[in-house]
Amino acid sequence: GGAAAAGRCVGPAPFEVIVWCVSNRTGEVVLLWIYVLYAFFTVCMTAVQARQICGNVTTNELINWHRYPGWAREDGGFVNPYDRGVVHNIRQFLQGYPSCPRGAAVLAAGPNGEEMRALLRS
Repeated sequence: GGAAAAGRCVGPAPFEVIVWCVSNRTGEVVLLWIYVLYAFFTVCMTAVQARQICGNVTTNELINWHRYPGWAREDGGFVNPYDRGVVHNIRQFLQGYPSCPRGAAVLAAGPNGEEMRALLRS
């Protein structure tokens, strides 16, 4: 009766749905797989960028750290001299780098100041 029918799933089996979609909706299935592929790589890139933000490091610095003085520990491992902790690094990322304009002004007042003032005017 009714109690037995209520306990059963009504409708096609999941495998039948997949077979029907592939045979009748090939274009949509292809687009779905393309979307899944792009979504996977987007999630991976987002995770890598979030890790770099938390560590206050750029991709270029990660690739070339062995060339920079002060970026290697005594045992030869990587150390980031600009890492100030996750919270401060995220705050700095969200607020930007306000020291850039002030840094240019300091350089303009220095010994090669005329060159810097010319660059700032252009």
